[in-house]
Amino acid sequence: MRKLFIIYILFCCAFCSSAGEVWKGEGDVSSPYLIQSNVDLMQLAQKVNDGNDYDGAYFRLESDLDLSTICGELLGDWPSIGSIDAYFEGNFDGNGHLVSHLYIQERGTTYKGLFGYVGAHGKISNLTVEGSVYASFWAGAVAGASSGTITNCVNQGGSIEAYQIAGGIVGGNFGVVSKCQNKATIQSSLSTGGLCGYNYGSLYDSNNLGEIYGYNGAGGLTGYNGGFSSFTNCYNVPIGIVQNCANVAFVSGRNKVGGIAGRNDGLIFNDYNFGELSANMMAGGLVGCNGGFDGVDGFVYNSYNTGDISCSVSQAGGVVGINNSVGDVINVYNSGKVFVPTLGGALLGVNEGNLSQCYWVGDTCDLVAADDGFVSNCKVFSKDSLSLLTNYLNQWVNSSKDLAFSHWKCLSDSCLPFFSDVTALFHNVIAYNFHGVLGENLLAFPEGEEVSLTITPDSGYVLSEVKAICGVDFVSVTVEENRLTFVMPDGDVSLLFQWQSIADMDSLSFSRNIMGASNLKVAGGKGELSLWADENVEVQVYSINGQMIRRIYMVAGEQKSIKISSGMYIVNGHETLIW
Repeated sequence: MRKLFIIYILFCCAFCSSAGEVWKGEGDVSSPYLIQSNVDLMQLAQKVNDGNDYDGAYFRLESDLDLSTICGELLGDWPSIGSIDAYFEGNFDGNGHLVSHLYIQERGTTYKGLFGYVGAHGKISNLTVEGSVYASFWAGAVAGASSGTITNCVNQGGSIEAYQIAGGIVGGNFGVVSKCQNKATIQSSLSTGGLCGYNYGSLYDSNNLGEIYGYNGAGGLTGYNGGFSSFTNCYNVPIGIVQNCANVAFVSGRNKVGGIAGRNDGLIFNDYNFGELSANMMAGGLVGCNGGFDGVDGFVYNSYNTGDISCSVSQAGGVVGINNSVGDVINVYNSGKVFVPTLGGALLGVNEGNLSQCYWVGDTCDLVAADDGFVSNCKVFSKDSLSLLTNYLNQWVNSSKDLAFSHWKCLSDSCLPFFSDVTALFHNVIAYNFHGVLGENLLAFPEGEEVSLTITPDSGYVLSEVKAICGVDFVSVTVEENRLTFVMPDGDVSLLFQWQSIADMDSLSFSRNIMGASNLKVAGGKGELSLWADENVEVQVYSINGQMIRRIYMVAGEQKSIKISSGMYIVNGHETLIW
């Protein structure tokens, strides 16, 4: 009977695909397409997977959906909505409803979840998902990967598993995840996280309640919080940001295990961990391994841990397991116990970087087991002097004068400090520099803050113009000599520089620049990538950090224009700028 029902659904979908859109509604913000049944949701999956990205369209879920009648052990896998070859770019409002019994278990697959890949314009909101998902790479309940926005979503339970890169909400986050919660069990051999397996975007105001079982890189919020930011590069890829988040569940792994992130090369602040940790090496209450990937800085600020850490071999700390030479750990405290045979400290196991104004609540002991870095103003507080600890924590927040760092409060001398206010969110400034060097390395700022950056031109070039873009909107920017100033908006900002050769032999402008091999011409423009094929060719579009964005098959003589968010991309080996 179930198989007959599946045949019926597929027949309906095939009929609908030839008859136009079948959902009720007009697909706009005032009259969204209404998803009322499993058939409606299957229709959306088929349409997107056939190449309709629904950019600018709106969908709304009208009721809870039970997928057990269309996917399961005997029925087969759910066909994720979108893939690496076909993004979902629309707006999907779950409307507070639950999609239950999601089932995906096929081996050898990538980018699996209810949605496969959410593009930069896509948005998933107000949705609860429950079920079982497995992918070889990139698995999540809501999406396998996302460059868009996922907000107010919950993974209600079940399991998310991948050979590599699994997260409770999304396998890989390259956009924004905010106000989300995971309650499911997450497992993977690499980059395993409660919310995101891999975070090269922004993770805000979210929490994890599900147990994490990883191998290399396991964290309560994210397995790997990434960063390729460097002021010496000609372009700056956004760093991973984890802000205002919490883990309260057990986290287990072999190497690089943390209550917030297994490995951090990005920015972590206003976060806390209550969960217990278990590892072999490199375990920390907040971060297992901080900084050091290709020399990239790792920042851990204004956070705390209360969970106990058990490490069977070495390099365990109440805050960070190993803090590499480019790691910064400032204004944090730990009250959790650390159990490790060797190289264990109440704050850090091994320090090669900077540890400043950090505190241990407990009896006098080694704060750092092995120190080859810089340690300053770190103290031990007894459990009946926590009002004084709160004062110390707030002194740093007040002296930083930063809009994004939360203040602290405690209810009594014997009460551990906790965060007392909600702060402005941090966002990335993504700078694309061909002929200059920015004087700042950490390009992330809270909304509302005035940002002032200095750029030093390469020899033989002068800066002639700067465009600042947030989403699809231009941001007002003032340029005086080589210093630019603007107010940080509510979102990432892309800075696009125009240079002029002093010898008037070369200029880079915002006009379309056609380049490419003999079989393919590539042009970057405003919000789109244009392609011309002289022969049959496969086009591969990668982000600067190595993530495949699109795979397009073109025949000889074909021309295509693809909507794509602003940034720097590698198209069949050629650097291409989209603004």
